[in-house]
Amino acid sequence: MHYFDSLKKKDLLDVVAEGMKLAKDKDGFCKFAEENWDIADGDYVRAVIATTKILKGCSFGKTHDVHVFQFIFGGVGLESAVEKYFDTDGSLMQEYHQCIENYAEMDALYTQLQKVTRYEYSPLIKNIDFYRIMDYQNKKVIMSTIYGDKITDKKECKLRMYGASAKHAKVRVDGKILPLVGIKNGVIDIRDPETLEMIYQNHYLANDKFSSVQRAGFVFGSEEAVNEYANKVREISTRTQRRPQANSDGDREILM
Repeated sequence: MHYFDSLKKKDLLDVVAEGMKLAKDKDGFCKFAEENWDIADGDYVRAVIATTKILKGCSFGKTHDVHVFQFIFGGVGLESAVEKYFDTDGSLMQEYHQCIENYAEMDALYTQLQKVTRYEYSPLIKNIDFYRIMDYQNKKVIMSTIYGDKITDKKECKLRMYGASAKHAKVRVDGKILPLVGIKNGVIDIRDPETLEMIYQNHYLANDKFSSVQRAGFVFGSEEAVNEYANKVREISTRTQRRPQANSDGDREILM
């Protein structure tokens, strides 16, 4: 929290001057700062300013800082103060809420990652009898797949598979090429049409109670779970594009 740390070194007048550059209701903010400065030695006022500065000046890479401010100061009205004194067109609070939601989602994914990487288990990929599956190449099987959240049950179809290992194998189904082993799309199960023996099963694939991070770990191992976590964090961090704030250059010149 670099910006917050720099504000902690400043006295009331300097902090108020910085807040006045950002505040929508400048007279109201000045009064607000004077009335609230004594809360935690002024940390509350500094946190409001630092939060606003973070949201105005950078991307969602700072969601951790915003989350910390919310956790520490939210109980005494940080959010309402930001909205009242700093929001110019409603976009700041929208962005603020998105930041908190994004961080909560990343935090939940991190908790799931820790559970996956902490315990010893044998991932599905290590237990697949790939050569047994290959015995059914170009033969009739009963196969169930998932593609784009749509589960397709096949009574009977010919197994058309490509690839030299379970991890890289692809299956052609209804004109689509799907991974044999997947965490989002792929084959759920394959059965022998005569004996109904289960030849292959990925029961994580169509299970909504597992996130993609958990599925990656249980299917491919902890290293793949870490990679999937990193991908999801990148996706969440770039999900929302900031809208420009409605501060005028004239205000900046007068208040500097």
